[in-house]
Amino acid sequence: MSDGPLKGIVVLEFQGLAPAPFCGMILRDFGARVIRVDRVFNGEAQSLDFDVLSRGKETIAVDLKSKAGVEVVKRLCKNANVIIEPYRPGVMEKLGLSPKDLHEVNRKLIYARLTGFGQTGDKYHKMVGHDINFLALSGMLSLFGRSNDKPLFPGNLLADMAGGGLMCALGILLSLLDKNNLDKIVDCSMMSSVSYLGTFPYLLKLHTDLLDQPRGRNFIDSGSHYYEVYQTKDNKYITVGAIEPHFYEKLLVKMGFTQDQIKQFPEQNDKSSWESMKIEFQKQFLTKTRDEWEQVFINSECCVAPLLEVEELKKHPHTRQLIMDSENSIKPQPNLSFYQPKPNNTLIKISGLNTVPVLKEFGFSPAEIDTLKSKKIIPVNLNSQL
Repeated sequence: MSDGPLKGIVVLEFQGLAPAPFCGMILRDFGARVIRVDRVFNGEAQSLDFDVLSRGKETIAVDLKSKAGVEVVKRLCKNANVIIEPYRPGVMEKLGLSPKDLHEVNRKLIYARLTGFGQTGDKYHKMVGHDINFLALSGMLSLFGRSNDKPLFPGNLLADMAGGGLMCALGILLSLLDKNNLDKIVDCSMMSSVSYLGTFPYLLKLHTDLLDQPRGRNFIDSGSHYYEVYQTKDNKYITVGAIEPHFYEKLLVKMGFTQDQIKQFPEQNDKSSWESMKIEFQKQFLTKTRDEWEQVFINSECCVAPLLEVEELKKHPHTRQLIMDSENSIKPQPNLSFYQPKPNNTLIKISGLNTVPVLKEFGFSPAEIDTLKSKKIIPVNLNSQL
């Protein structure tokens, strides 16, 4: 059994791409029991090469396009606390697994829905899309990139993981705290959620002079020399984020500039000098390796840190404690002061592997399970014993 603040919470996670599995992983890491509902193909379970967000989860496989498969899910929902569904609007309704359908079975069930553009709308809500599209429509993508260049998207981190998986998990946790209401639905749109994440930069851009310049010309979007990434002697990188004047003054000293040089430098926020100061900074950072610069700035108040490659995380003295290294893989784990979980590191390698034991636990008889197998509603190619 799992330990942690979510111990005793049962989650049914319908198979989907990155945001929903990440949401389920968060809940699992903090103690919930997460049972993933996978698709079954002609009565067969599928082998999975590397299901990276499935750690610690169980998996059942059910044919959701059959009435019998839908009834299986409804029976599971009688004893579940949460479901996470990642499909386009209308899919669950078409299957007969809408919020109304499942709340008729269990009114305490928290029904979490993850979509790109939301459940309703004029044109977009039924359209397919990915992180870059959700960022674009939210306005967030317009904030990232170098001056005089096209916007630069940060992989699928912001909309999928933060706006999708993390915000959906937050909605579920808030719903678990609400003990007074029934028929609860968490409607998490990645587009609208990433807009919420952008509250601070949006307000800065619209109501202050801190982000009033075009993209790439403001102090925290690669415009300034004191909030920038610099190459080092060994072709690695160091990051500088010395926004505050007192940190900036210490930065100049630690970088090795003489007092005479510092006196000649323009004022920190003289935007007309930012490009020339970047050249001065870059020259200086090329005099040492990244690791040498790291030692220079250790225990200083300069807001400088080395840029680590992903492969280096498990070796660095500060980051290795946050990493689970297993099967030559790197899996960051949460580290909150009130609870430091030790996530189950086992990944799902065969979809539906736990189908029979889970169904037995949820009250299905051997005869019922045999019938489901014979009709290929659940996998028939597993060696699980009744």
